[in-house]
Amino acid sequence: MFEADQDIKRTSTLAAFLNRCEVLPKTRSIKTMRRIVRAAFLGEDPGDISSISNPETMEAIAALGKDKA
Repeated sequence: MFEADQDIKRTSTLAAFLNRCEVLPKTRSIKTMRRIVRAAFLGEDPGDISSISNPETMEAIAALGKDKA
């Protein structure tokens, strides 16, 4: 029972850091997508975004980052 209590506490703590986004940038490389999402969320320069097919998704991700700040 004690382990279950710890799992519930850990899950609720993790939920405070999760964000829901309607759509993610589409690219062939998950590594590129992670870099772009991280940069948009943190308000940093994402660098080269020519490989994504829907750059408008960065605005929604950036808005999530501003809400957390």
